Amino acid sequence: MKKHIQLLFSVVLLVTLILLATSAQSAPANVTELRFANYFPPASKPSAAGAEFCKEIEKRTNGRVKITYFPGGGLLTAPRMYDGVVEGIADIGFGGMAYHKGKFPVTEILDLPIGITSGWVMTRLVADFYQKVRPKEWDGTHILWMSGTGPTVIQTRKPVYKLEDLKGLTIRAQGRAADIMSALGATPRAVPMAEAFEGVSKGVMDGFLLPFEVLETFKLAEVLTHVTVGAEIGSAFTFYAVMNKNLWAKLPADIQKIFDEVSKEFEDKYALLWNDIDISGAKVGLGKGIKIIHLSPEEVTKWTVALKPVNDAYIKEMVDAGFSKAEMEKNLAFVKERVAYWNKKQIELGIPFPSAPK
Repeated sequence: MKKHIQLLFSVVLLVTLILLATSAQSAPANVTELRFANYFPPASKPSAAGAEFCKEIEKRTNGRVKITYFPGGGLLTAPRMYDGVVEGIADIGFGGMAYHKGKFPVTEILDLPIGITSGWVMTRLVADFYQKVRPKEWDGTHILWMSGTGPTVIQTRKPVYKLEDLKGLTIRAQGRAADIMSALGATPRAVPMAEAFEGVSKGVMDGFLLPFEVLETFKLAEVLTHVTVGAEIGSAFTFYAVMNKNLWAKLPADIQKIFDEVSKEFEDKYALLWNDIDISGAKVGLGKGIKIIHLSPEEVTKWTVALKPVNDAYIKEMVDAGFSKAEMEKNLAFVKERVAYWNKKQIELGIPFPSAPK
């Protein structure tokens, strides 16, 4: 009996040692723990996609990288996003370029009224522009991917049928969008999105220059009554997902490769995401009784003329800052060519537009 007990004990010990050895071999060594900040509300689709990115990285690295996600501005607010990543408060950050006017002057050309028709087109344009120009202004971080929203539309509590209807209105407009609203005769006001709903509810602002998606994402359909659409003169917002540069340099080459692969996939994901949430936002707005106004051809011409000084002023501003006028004009021509190219591609692929281009 005693021999049986000793034998049983030996077997149990052997199995335990084998299991421990197997566990040690399968457990990831040197786990890298990261923090990812995003200011979008946790329930929003841009925020949910960020959470999905974290899970995908952990999966593909077999647990060697674990990312703690901080949506809703829990770690960094929108205005602090980029600098917060540079400073190491967050290791990865997803933010909007419009919150940092002047920090990325070369890339701000993408936020001009250049005829953006969808988030799918804008995301493809942003990627093309960054790859071609490689603006040094982003050298403070490692770019994971960039994307862009669908066309901005004027969302108000009063109807805007013509240019004159904008006079006297205070419109929430951030970054280059503020220049657009000034040129159209409204008074721009820079307000973080977290304060947007309350601002209109209390009458501090009359509306917004934003994509359709905010009607759903930030629940603005509950406090607005009209949306004015002019895709032919559409501007959009540029978004970035960046990593702290020093941290990136310390990652093993195989981990960097995984980040590059997953980031490219999420660039594609966000191209469709921005497009789809604009369509969804428009549906939510219609469901809440919002009236959508399409500018007449005559008004499109008037608005186009009114907005031309915005592009001219941008080029002059860049020249005054020491950039080449020829280079800036070349960049603008490239941007418009790519918009036309990707518009055509989206039509060929049968991807719906938030508001169809002619």
